[in-house]
Amino acid sequence: MYVYTGSARRNMDKRIARHLSRNKNLHWHIDYLLANEHAKIIKVIKSELGECNLNKNINGKSIIKGFGSSDCKESCKSHLKLVAT
Repeated sequence: MYVYTGSARRNMDKRIARHLSRNKNLHWHIDYLLANEHAKIIKVIKSELGECNLNKNINGKSIIKGFGSSDCKESCKSHLKLVAT
């Protein structure tokens, strides 16, 4: 199981709906992960905290350097973490 932290400065509900959709153009790292037929979103949690603050509070292992964090201002290794196997 993985946890991904992302941000949507505007239109958060639209961004979440886009991620939940299987029919979309692939643009962000998370799109490519979710395009895998075995990937499944289990839960979505909205927060007022920024993605880096959320990411720092998640106990897990960063396994794909730069995933979702290519524009990160706080030098996160990744915004995707392995939390359970």
